[in-house]
This record gives sequence, structure tokens and C-alpha cells, in this order.
Amino acid sequence: MADDYRETGRNQDPRWQTGIELVSDFVGSLHRRGLLPNRFPTQTTIAGPQFRAEAPKVDLRLATFELLSRVREPSSAEQEALRARGYTFVPVGAKSLGQVVAEHPDHFWYVNNSKRLGDYTPPAMVVALRPKLALPNGFDKSQADQLALIEAHSRDLETEFPDAKAVMLPAVAYVQADIAYVEQTGQPLFRDFYVRALDQTDGSGVAGVGRLHPSRRLVVRGWRAHGGDPNVGAVPAVVFLQK
Repeated sequence: MADDYRETGRNQDPRWQTGIELVSDFVGSLHRRGLLPNRFPTQTTIAGPQFRAEAPKVDLRLATFELLSRVREPSSAEQEALRARGYTFVPVGAKSLGQVVAEHPDHFWYVNNSKRLGDYTPPAMVVALRPKLALPNGFDKSQADQLALIEAHSRDLETEFPDAKAVMLPAVAYVQADIAYVEQTGQPLFRDFYVRALDQTDGSGVAGVGRLHPSRRLVVRGWRAHGGDPNVGAVPAVVFLQK
């Protein structure tokens, strides 16, 4: 004898109806207590990781070395315009730091003996500097931050002089500028602070050029590239580039 089966839908099962009522009452109580939002989102979106394309970072130190291979002598009109703004022009010869020290030994108190610092030879060029020349916000910063400040200073300058570029110089160029300024005026260019230079010394060190008092002789020494010092500033030199 076959069993008499009858399919019962959930909406006809009193146990199912009782369960729905219990859930409904529970949700209602949570709403009344402010523990649930009035509406639930019909679709949930899970945000995945957001990727944003970033411009490649430029190594301003290496870019400046490359840029110095394209300098030209400023025209008379360019020199006159910058002189009117307080700039002084000084020559930089194609000489290594070792050569300059050998020619002017009495100008120096101490020179770092790094080989790559002593052997680098810049192109011959004419650079413009201001005697009151350090950027006021350029002290106590890493070399990378000081390079960025000089780059920002250059962008302002380029709006008026499209062929001009404000740069951080190699140590030997700052050294020659100091010597030339003493010869022109009888006063040192870097009177009571050090200027950060492009060159690496050894390891993570980079060069600094200067003195802490006008009566002292010039010092060329190393500092950590990633560290700042209250006596080490950023000094933009202006050069003009070939078209």
C-alpha cells in the first residue's frame, strides 16, 4: 500500500510562518532601538585596491650634471638684466677640485680627500649668484629637498628668462665662485654657512662648501645626503642653456 504523500509549501507550513514573524519582530525591535539603518543597500560594492598612475621620479642630481653639459655664456643683455636684480657673474673653469686646491692652497682650511670629488671636472661656464644667496627655507634639509627647492626657484626664474636655469652646482664650481668673488670684492662669497653641492663624497655623503665665519678659510667637507644641518643651505646658481 502506497503512502499518501502531500507536498506542503513553506508558506503553508505554520512553523515557517512563525519563524518569519519572529525574525520580523526582532528586526523591528532593532530598528526602534536605532541599531539598524532604515534602508539596506540593494547592492554592495567592495572596493578593490585603487591604483593611480604616478609620473616617474626624476633624479634631480643626475639631471643637473647632464644639464651642465649644455650651458652657454649669457648674452650682455641677460647679464645686465640679472645684475639689475642683484646677481654677480663669476667664471668657472674646466678644472678639477684637485687642480684648484693646488693653485690656491692658502684659500683652504680643509678639503675632503674623496677621489671622485677631487677628480670631477666641470665644463667651463659663467654662473650668476647673489651675494645674499641662500634660499631662506633651504637650511636643515636633505640634498633631495634642497634640489627640489632650487627647481621650484628655477621655474619662477624661467617665466622671465626662458633659457635660464637655477641649479645646484658641483663643489668645485662653488669653490671657484668663492675664489673669484674674493678676487673681485675682497670678501668671501660664502661668509658664515655651508652650501650643499651636487657631488658625492663616499658612501651616502655629499659635499658641502663654506665657512662659519668670514675670517676663516674655505672648507670642503661631506655631509649625509639624507640628513639636514642648520648650517648647510641651498644656493641656486643661474646658468643659461643652449637652445
